[in-house]
Amino acid sequence: PVSSNHDEISLNQVFEFREPVITIGRDEANDITLKCPNISSKHCKLIRKSIDNDNIPDTIFVEDTSSNGTWVDKKKISKQRVLIHDGVEIVLVPGSKKRKRKKLSYFFHLDNKGKNDERHKRGGQDTLQSKYYVIRDLGKGAFSTVKLV
Repeated sequence: PVSSNHDEISLNQVFEFREPVITIGRDEANDITLKCPNISSKHCKLIRKSIDNDNIPDTIFVEDTSSNGTWVDKKKISKQRVLIHDGVEIVLVPGSKKRKRKKLSYFFHLDNKGKNDERHKRGGQDTLQSKYYVIRDLGKGAFSTVKLV
């Protein structure tokens, strides 16, 4: 999650998706249950469409099924299915200072054979470069560059 300081531990996790459809919501029947009053009981779905070809990456969609709304890269996708790509931010609960509500969002990272091969080419098993894929530079200062991994 973007903010890992939620009081509810289930909101501070990283999730790995292996199934073709993953449901997310407050209800226990979901694949991922998030204990947050601002999450709908059936908030959204992640849908993976695969083609049996190693050269063609999977296609991933997020579908809003909530009454509260879901945002993809700051755009509300009310009751729609939207194609997502590696590095997008999916916001389930927008932050609000007025309502004293913390933002709850996750970055989506698509791991595939090409990305894994690239990581291994860049360094040995115990280096930062071999364990993470740099999506983009976030900022640069006099002494360092901050990267989103």
